[in-house]
Amino acid sequence: MVIRLILIRDDARTRTILADVARRLEVGTLEPDGRGDIQITVEPSPEADGWNRVRRALDAAGDDWWQYIHLPRHASAARGWITST
Repeated sequence: MVIRLILIRDDARTRTILADVARRLEVGTLEPDGRGDIQITVEPSPEADGWNRVRRALDAAGDDWWQYIHLPRHASAARGWITST
């Protein structure tokens, strides 16, 4: 599943949050595209689906993450995103 995040601010704190989320989810470097979107490919775990895993990683990165990054609602976070293998 690909989850989309939307960059609100691009500064040092944002980069710290993204690095922490990438580490917690064990994915590569998270970089925004030209529109400020960040795509994270994440598989569900026994404890949580992909969206909730991303949300938990953001929460663990700090209680201010929402000031820097937008996580679309659960139902629309992956809408329209297609990945190729």
